[in-house]
Amino acid sequence: MSHVILPRTPLDYFQSDLSKDQHRPGYATADGFVKTCSNSTAAAREFEVLCALDAVPGQSLVPAPVSYDGTTITMELVDGIRVYDVLRLLNDWSVSDPAGPAHQTALALMNRLSQRLTTIQAALSNLANPLDSYSFDAKVTQLLRFLEQVLGIQAPSAEAIHEQQRLSALWSESVTIPFRDATTKNMIIVDPRLSVRVDDDRQTTLRQIVSVEPEWVSSCRIADVDFSSTTALTTPEDDWISLHLHQIPAAYSNGMFDVNTWPTPANLALSLLVRFLRFGGRKMAYQLIYPSAARIRFEFDDASYYFRTLPKLIDSTDPKFAEQYPHTMNRIAQLCVRYDAAASIKRSDLVEHRWPLWQESPLAPASEPRHREVVSS
Repeated sequence: MSHVILPRTPLDYFQSDLSKDQHRPGYATADGFVKTCSNSTAAAREFEVLCALDAVPGQSLVPAPVSYDGTTITMELVDGIRVYDVLRLLNDWSVSDPAGPAHQTALALMNRLSQRLTTIQAALSNLANPLDSYSFDAKVTQLLRFLEQVLGIQAPSAEAIHEQQRLSALWSESVTIPFRDATTKNMIIVDPRLSVRVDDDRQTTLRQIVSVEPEWVSSCRIADVDFSSTTALTTPEDDWISLHLHQIPAAYSNGMFDVNTWPTPANLALSLLVRFLRFGGRKMAYQLIYPSAARIRFEFDDASYYFRTLPKLIDSTDPKFAEQYPHTMNRIAQLCVRYDAAASIKRSDLVEHRWPLWQESPLAPASEPRHREVVSS
């Protein structure tokens, strides 16, 4: 079995910036669902955002906030299924009937989510000051170097470092709105029939619901969760990328997120760079140094998809971007090639499990195979 030996600093970066397993998972109590935040300031901020979105007239956007105390937030416990998993199940169903009800339901759902994101961004725009920028240096520059170290790629040239500095400056000038992190993994369709805590065939249940209740996709309650990212400012384009361009939702977003309709191509290209590197970079890092967690956390995700797709999206958005930042684009290409070459190497965990691992929800019973829990390496 091959081991990758890393100096302490890269492992520190993984645990401080990329790991999703450093804090206690949320849990249910008689008062609701309790989430532990990284610190008391983050808890206060997330509770503020929940209250603001809960107060939007005529909308049901989030679980009802209950209270916060120190580093913990208590909110309404909603029982259902992540939107991501509904799209995944619909995608599996549509393979046998590409233009059938599964595909149409997914399109209708993505359209509804687009409308919700417009509402959420409008509410968040009132909570933008005073906030710092989502850090390009910590989230992108250091991420690229971390992945290069893990894969044995030489340090970037002076020209490549200068490019990163230029991109960082451009990013700081472009961020204007709190980062919602609008991935469909952060949205729950509140329907106990599809709950992870119900041991049944959810594909069968979903087919029955779609077939018998045609209005379900437009009337079911959807609750957005996890607003820990709203402590930082990002670009307006960023959350639309998070919503529409993940690997599975992208199949149903044609026409809803057209890269050619955004007013500033350079800002959109930069936003794509940041978000796709974060999408793919975390998954790649897990596969390389924390594979047992990757098999659970990212069971349905392909890290290399994001690195292969990013250059095409940037080229269709702003053809000048690759000409202006050739070293950065070359580094991304190198990562993809080296990662694909390393995929066949058996790897051991370089990080220890601190909490049980889960794919969909910390409330999922450990006995259910699709929600495996691992308590030791």
